[in-house]
Amino acid sequence: MFSNSKRKNFLFAYSAKILLFTLAMALLLRALFVSAFSIQTEAMLPTLKSGDFILAWKTFVPHRGDVVILNCPESGNSCVKRVVGLPGDKIEIAKQRLIINARPAEYEKLASDGADVNLVEHWQENSWLVSVDASAQADMAAVEVPPDHLFLLNDHRSDASDSRQWGPVSTAQMEAKAWRIWMSVDWTKNKLNWRRLFGHID
Repeated sequence: MFSNSKRKNFLFAYSAKILLFTLAMALLLRALFVSAFSIQTEAMLPTLKSGDFILAWKTFVPHRGDVVILNCPESGNSCVKRVVGLPGDKIEIAKQRLIINARPAEYEKLASDGADVNLVEHWQENSWLVSVDASAQADMAAVEVPPDHLFLLNDHRSDASDSRQWGPVSTAQMEAKAWRIWMSVDWTKNKLNWRRLFGHID
């Protein structure tokens, strides 16, 4: 039988080993598979807001509709965009409507604030939220996505700092796929936005 002191020492050593193992596994997971990013612009409204802190998978195969972190062509910094076009696709925008391979997306209107209109954008089995300025026109002639490239758009379509300016982006520049919001801060009020915590990124 263990004495009380030996039992306490054993439990302490066992707990310390479990803690160290858990910490090591977390660091390994962080180094190999998961990245953390902070959102500092409104380019991905309404999906992501400035003040969101997100987790992202480093290993992934891009699919249409994925929100990805990439090395931004214009700045060289990490930025966040949505994949709308895959290699071989022809992407066009007419009267703010996304057209993929000559098939226009369908739209469902949601509650909105101010001049921007929030919509659900549907294309075949894919759907995601977007925000458009109802007073603006955002036409774009058809662009074919080359092999090993993706066509990326902001969810906030009034911000054209995406493939509308850069053209298709090489898959080699993709860093991670956005997964969850682990923390969100409302900087205007300096408080946590509790309703956004742990939300899945669609």
